[in-house]
Amino acid sequence: MKISRRKIKQLFSLGKRTLTEGGLVLIQTDTVIGIAADATNTKAIKKLNVLKSAPKNKVRQIILSKVEDIYTYCDVSVDLIAVLNRLLPGPYTFILKARKNYPLSSLTVQDGKVGVRVPYVPTLLKFIEFYGQPLAATSANIAGKPPVVNYKDLDPYIKEQIPIFIPEVETDLTKRFLKSSTGFYYASGIIDLTGKRPKILRKHPANAKAIKVLNTIFR
Repeated sequence: MKISRRKIKQLFSLGKRTLTEGGLVLIQTDTVIGIAADATNTKAIKKLNVLKSAPKNKVRQIILSKVEDIYTYCDVSVDLIAVLNRLLPGPYTFILKARKNYPLSSLTVQDGKVGVRVPYVPTLLKFIEFYGQPLAATSANIAGKPPVVNYKDLDPYIKEQIPIFIPEVETDLTKRFLKSSTGFYYASGIIDLTGKRPKILRKHPANAKAIKVLNTIFR
Protein backbone atom coordinates (compact mmCIF):
# COMPACT_ATOMS: atom_id res chain seq x y z
CA MET A 1 0.00 0.00 0.00
CA LYS A 2 1.45 3.35 -1.07
CA ILE A 3 0.83 6.13 1.45
CA SER A 4 2.81 9.32 1.92
CA ARG A 5 4.99 9.83 4.99
CA ARG A 6 2.79 12.75 5.95
CA LYS A 7 -0.32 10.55 5.85
CA ILE A 8 1.39 7.88 7.97
CA LYS A 9 2.39 10.49 10.56
CA GLN A 10 -1.22 11.65 10.67
CA LEU A 11 -2.45 8.05 11.09
CA PHE A 12 0.06 7.46 13.88
CA SER A 13 -1.05 10.58 15.72
CA LEU A 14 -4.74 9.78 15.25
CA GLY A 15 -4.20 6.17 16.30
CA LYS A 16 -2.31 7.23 19.41
CA ARG A 17 -5.05 9.66 20.43
CA THR A 18 -7.74 7.04 19.81
CA LEU A 19 -6.00 4.39 21.92
CA THR A 20 -5.21 6.87 24.68
CA GLU A 21 -8.90 7.75 24.87
CA GLY A 22 -9.88 4.08 25.17
CA GLY A 23 -10.76 3.49 21.53
CA LEU A 24 -9.81 0.75 19.06
CA VAL A 25 -7.76 0.66 15.87
CA LEU A 26 -7.49 -1.79 13.00
CA ILE A 27 -3.99 -3.10 12.27
CA GLN A 28 -2.29 -5.01 9.47
CA THR A 29 -0.29 -7.98 10.75
CA ASP A 30 1.79 -10.59 8.92
CA THR A 31 -1.10 -13.06 9.13
CA VAL A 32 -4.53 -11.40 9.22
CA ILE A 33 -6.08 -7.98 9.86
CA GLY A 34 -6.41 -7.32 13.59
CA ILE A 35 -8.28 -5.15 16.08
CA ALA A 36 -6.16 -3.58 18.80
CA ALA A 37 -6.62 -1.78 22.11
CA ASP A 38 -4.22 -0.35 24.67
CA ALA A 39 -2.98 -3.40 26.61
CA THR A 40 -3.17 -1.46 29.89
CA ASN A 41 -6.83 -0.52 29.40
CA THR A 42 -9.26 -3.23 30.56
CA LYS A 43 -12.35 -1.24 29.51
CA ALA A 44 -10.99 -0.90 25.97
CA ILE A 45 -10.29 -4.65 25.76
CA LYS A 46 -13.84 -5.37 26.91
CA LYS A 47 -15.06 -3.02 24.18
CA LEU A 48 -13.02 -5.03 21.68
CA ASN A 49 -14.61 -8.27 22.89
CA VAL A 50 -18.12 -6.87 22.67
CA LEU A 51 -17.48 -5.71 19.09
CA LYS A 52 -16.39 -9.24 18.15
CA SER A 53 -19.46 -10.77 19.85
CA ALA A 54 -17.03 -12.63 22.12
CA PRO A 55 -17.24 -13.11 25.91
CA LYS A 56 -16.69 -9.71 27.54
CA ASN A 57 -13.80 -10.94 29.70
CA LYS A 58 -12.01 -13.00 27.04
CA VAL A 59 -8.23 -12.72 27.40
CA ARG A 60 -6.26 -11.31 24.46
CA GLN A 61 -2.65 -11.56 23.29
CA ILE A 62 -0.26 -8.63 23.43
CA ILE A 63 1.81 -7.22 20.57
CA LEU A 64 5.22 -5.74 21.32
CA SER A 65 7.47 -3.60 19.15
CA LYS A 66 10.62 -5.67 19.76
CA VAL A 67 11.71 -8.98 21.26
CA GLU A 68 13.69 -7.35 24.08
CA ASP A 69 10.47 -5.89 25.49
CA ILE A 70 9.42 -9.42 26.45
CA TYR A 71 11.67 -9.08 29.51
CA THR A 72 9.39 -6.33 30.84
CA TYR A 73 6.27 -8.51 30.88
CA CYS A 74 7.40 -12.13 31.00
CA ASP A 75 9.58 -14.36 33.15
CA VAL A 76 12.05 -15.57 30.51
CA SER A 77 15.68 -16.62 30.38
CA VAL A 78 18.44 -15.05 28.34
CA ASP A 79 18.70 -18.29 26.35
CA LEU A 80 15.00 -18.21 25.45
CA ILE A 81 15.19 -14.59 24.31
CA ALA A 82 18.18 -15.49 22.13
CA VAL A 83 16.14 -18.25 20.48
CA LEU A 84 13.07 -16.04 20.07
CA ASN A 85 15.27 -13.49 18.32
CA ARG A 86 15.81 -16.14 15.63
CA LEU A 87 12.05 -16.48 15.09
CA LEU A 88 10.74 -12.98 15.66
CA PRO A 89 9.49 -10.82 14.12
CA GLY A 90 7.34 -13.57 12.67
CA PRO A 91 3.90 -15.23 12.46
CA TYR A 92 3.85 -16.64 15.97
CA THR A 93 2.11 -16.10 19.30
CA PHE A 94 4.26 -17.52 22.08
CA ILE A 95 2.64 -18.35 25.42
CA LEU A 96 5.03 -17.31 28.18
CA LYS A 97 4.97 -17.03 31.97
CA ALA A 98 3.96 -13.55 33.10
CA ARG A 99 6.12 -11.65 35.58
CA LYS A 100 4.85 -11.55 39.17
CA ASN A 101 4.33 -7.78 39.00
CA TYR A 102 2.65 -7.94 35.60
CA PRO A 103 1.85 -4.32 34.63
CA LEU A 104 -0.76 -4.81 31.89
CA SER A 105 -4.52 -5.44 31.96
CA SER A 106 -5.85 -8.59 33.63
CA LEU A 107 -7.48 -9.34 30.26
CA THR A 108 -4.06 -10.03 28.73
CA VAL A 109 -3.02 -12.71 31.23
CA GLN A 110 -4.61 -16.03 32.21
CA ASP A 111 -3.38 -18.59 34.73
CA GLY A 112 -0.14 -16.64 34.97
CA LYS A 113 0.47 -16.88 31.23
CA VAL A 114 0.51 -14.26 28.46
CA GLY A 115 0.41 -14.64 24.68
CA VAL A 116 3.09 -12.50 23.02
CA ARG A 117 3.42 -11.44 19.38
CA VAL A 118 6.11 -9.50 17.53
CA PRO A 119 4.83 -9.69 13.94
CA TYR A 120 6.87 -9.06 10.80
CA VAL A 121 5.17 -5.74 10.04
CA PRO A 122 7.63 -2.82 10.18
CA THR A 123 4.98 -0.08 10.12
CA LEU A 124 2.99 -1.63 12.97
CA LEU A 125 6.11 -2.13 15.10
CA LYS A 126 7.02 1.53 14.58
CA PHE A 127 3.48 2.54 15.55
CA ILE A 128 3.67 0.56 18.80
CA GLU A 129 7.03 2.17 19.56
CA PHE A 130 5.47 5.58 18.83
CA TYR A 131 2.48 4.82 21.06
CA GLY A 132 4.67 3.73 23.94
CA GLN A 133 2.53 0.82 25.20
CA PRO A 134 1.89 -2.75 24.04
CA LEU A 135 -1.33 -3.47 22.19
CA ALA A 136 -3.91 -6.08 23.13
CA ALA A 137 -5.12 -7.61 19.89
CA THR A 138 -7.18 -10.22 18.11
CA SER A 139 -8.29 -10.91 14.54
CA ALA A 140 -10.72 -8.40 13.02
CA ASN A 141 -13.70 -10.66 12.46
CA ILE A 142 -16.98 -11.29 14.22
CA ALA A 143 -16.75 -14.45 16.37
CA GLY A 144 -17.51 -17.49 14.24
CA LYS A 145 -16.54 -15.86 10.95
CA PRO A 146 -13.17 -16.34 9.22
CA PRO A 147 -10.44 -13.67 9.52
CA VAL A 148 -9.30 -11.73 6.45
CA VAL A 149 -5.95 -10.44 5.22
CA ASN A 150 -7.13 -7.44 3.18
CA TYR A 151 -8.81 -4.34 4.50
CA LYS A 152 -11.31 -4.30 1.63
CA ASP A 153 -12.64 -7.69 2.75
CA LEU A 154 -13.42 -6.62 6.32
CA ASP A 155 -16.96 -6.82 7.64
CA PRO A 156 -18.60 -3.42 6.90
CA TYR A 157 -19.82 -3.26 10.50
CA ILE A 158 -16.26 -3.47 11.82
CA LYS A 159 -15.09 -0.78 9.38
CA GLU A 160 -17.94 1.45 10.52
CA GLN A 161 -17.15 0.97 14.20
CA ILE A 162 -13.36 1.35 13.80
CA PRO A 163 -12.49 3.90 11.10
CA ILE A 164 -8.74 3.97 11.83
CA PHE A 165 -6.53 1.44 10.05
CA ILE A 166 -2.75 1.22 10.41
CA PRO A 167 -1.58 -0.39 7.13
CA GLU A 168 1.80 -1.84 6.22
CA VAL A 169 3.63 0.55 3.89
CA GLU A 170 7.26 -0.61 4.02
CA THR A 171 7.13 -4.19 2.75
CA ASP A 172 4.95 -6.48 0.65
CA LEU A 173 3.25 -9.01 2.93
CA THR A 174 1.42 -10.87 0.16
CA LYS A 175 3.62 -13.98 0.27
CA ARG A 176 3.26 -14.18 4.05
CA PHE A 177 -0.53 -14.64 3.88
CA LEU A 178 -1.09 -18.39 3.84
CA LYS A 179 -4.29 -20.35 3.23
CA SER A 180 -5.21 -23.62 4.89
CA SER A 181 -6.62 -26.62 3.02
CA THR A 182 -10.10 -25.37 3.95
CA GLY A 183 -9.49 -22.11 2.07
CA PHE A 184 -9.24 -19.87 5.13
CA TYR A 185 -6.19 -17.80 5.97
CA TYR A 186 -3.99 -18.88 8.87
CA ALA A 187 -3.90 -16.67 11.93
CA SER A 188 -0.64 -16.73 13.91
CA GLY A 189 0.66 -20.08 15.09
CA ILE A 190 0.32 -20.41 18.86
CA ILE A 191 3.07 -22.24 20.75
CA ASP A 192 3.05 -22.67 24.54
CA LEU A 193 6.55 -22.39 26.02
CA THR A 194 5.59 -22.64 29.70
CA GLY A 195 6.11 -26.42 29.99
CA LYS A 196 9.05 -28.76 29.64
CA ARG A 197 8.55 -28.95 25.86
CA PRO A 198 7.02 -26.55 23.30
CA LYS A 199 3.36 -27.31 22.72
CA ILE A 200 1.51 -26.25 19.57
CA LEU A 201 -1.93 -24.83 20.38
CA ARG A 202 -2.82 -23.46 16.92
CA LYS A 203 -1.52 -24.61 13.56
CA HIS A 204 0.53 -22.52 11.12
CA PRO A 205 2.86 -23.73 8.34
CA ALA A 206 5.79 -21.97 10.04
CA ASN A 207 5.36 -23.90 13.31
CA ALA A 208 7.69 -26.69 12.17
CA LYS A 209 10.55 -24.21 11.78
CA ALA A 210 9.81 -22.74 15.21
CA ILE A 211 9.77 -26.13 16.94
CA LYS A 212 13.10 -27.07 15.34
CA VAL A 213 14.70 -23.86 16.61
CA LEU A 214 13.07 -24.07 20.06
CA ASN A 215 14.22 -27.65 20.57
CA THR A 216 17.80 -26.39 20.71
CA ILE A 217 17.08 -25.26 24.29
CA PHE A 218 14.04 -27.39 25.23
CA ARG A 219 15.73 -30.76 25.81
